[in-house]
Amino acid sequence: MRTAEGRNIWLRDIVRVVKDELGRVTHLRGVFVDVTAQKQAELALRQSEEHFRQLVDSLPEMVWMSGLDKQCTFFSKQWLDFTGRTMEQELGDGWAEGVHSDDLERCLHVYTSSFDARAAFSMEFRLRRSDGEFRWIDDTGIPWLGADGEFAGYLGSCVDVTERRLVEEQVRKQRQELAFVARVTTMGEMTASLAHELNQPLSAIASYGEGLKIRAKAGPVDSETLIDVMSKVGASAERAGEIIHRLRKLIRKREASSEPIDVNEQIQEVAQFTERDAYHAETEVDLNLSLGLPKATGDSIELQQVLVNLIRNGIEAMSTTDPKQRKLRIDSQVVSNEVCVTVSDVGTGISADELQRLFDAFYTTKEDGLGMGLAISRSIIESHGGRIWATSTEQGGAQFHFTLPVARGVYSRE
Repeated sequence: MRTAEGRNIWLRDIVRVVKDELGRVTHLRGVFVDVTAQKQAELALRQSEEHFRQLVDSLPEMVWMSGLDKQCTFFSKQWLDFTGRTMEQELGDGWAEGVHSDDLERCLHVYTSSFDARAAFSMEFRLRRSDGEFRWIDDTGIPWLGADGEFAGYLGSCVDVTERRLVEEQVRKQRQELAFVARVTTMGEMTASLAHELNQPLSAIASYGEGLKIRAKAGPVDSETLIDVMSKVGASAERAGEIIHRLRKLIRKREASSEPIDVNEQIQEVAQFTERDAYHAETEVDLNLSLGLPKATGDSIELQQVLVNLIRNGIEAMSTTDPKQRKLRIDSQVVSNEVCVTVSDVGTGISADELQRLFDAFYTTKEDGLGMGLAISRSIIESHGGRIWATSTEQGGAQFHFTLPVARGVYSRE
């Protein structure tokens, strides 16, 4: 309706029924109410919603919204184009029909637990595309507030990260290939030490056999002596088998695993493995390992590779140090819910410039070094969710530290 001033207004006709004392309708009474403000507010809301939809549909990300009941109330055009489904099919929890069955339970758990906690979340899962292919989606959700400032649900955005994950997987495989080559190279460099370590139990077996033969030539051998000698032969054979098994593990080409590992046990094994190197370099190796150390999460073979590299580097760093002072110390402890290992030497130390570049690929302070050992070690530790760094000591030596995340609820033996 137009007013006398020429302004358009909205009127609502409210009609009341008038009845007499007997309940009979006698007439109708009407009144007009100005609802212009309400209509303008409704129009502004519709326009605002339309602008929101236009804005969302112009974004490259897929956008969704949910209400207080955790049910999804909106999906952007990008989401519908990606899934090839209609808005009606996706609303509520219909969107979950497109999630890969292996990811659905985890996906719903993250969503519902975050919703209950009113916390932001980020998760990755596989979502079926319109052509039937499952693609990896990075989904980020945040709680949003209504006009009254109260929690009103969640607003989320999704991006296809399949290509990124493929690149990451390729990088991971290349790192494993490089780490394998480095292990084989290291074992080649340690051939003399390995041969000596294996020669010890084999020589013992030969000695026990020769001694028994001499005893047998002198006369009958009693059963107690025979049992004693054969037990020693068996123990030496078992020791030789352990050495071969350990060597085969280190040079075996395999996929890296993630499982609880006893870090102290790995340190002790590697210290024994490199014992001959330390002996020839006239270096004392001191193990200062925390008792009851919680187990870490990672791959034991790759951890041993890092330890071998750090121990051999420490031994070589002390080549010009007085033999009476050559000491390599290995510490293990728990720091901020992480297992921390430190390998310390009393060598020439590391300059400030070297500390900045020490873990860069192809950077080396050795005349005949390739500069890959520490770079590979950093790659291994970081892929385990840990950190690795180096420091110089006041005495002039160097310390290499690395951390690994603690495996929940699993502890090593004291």
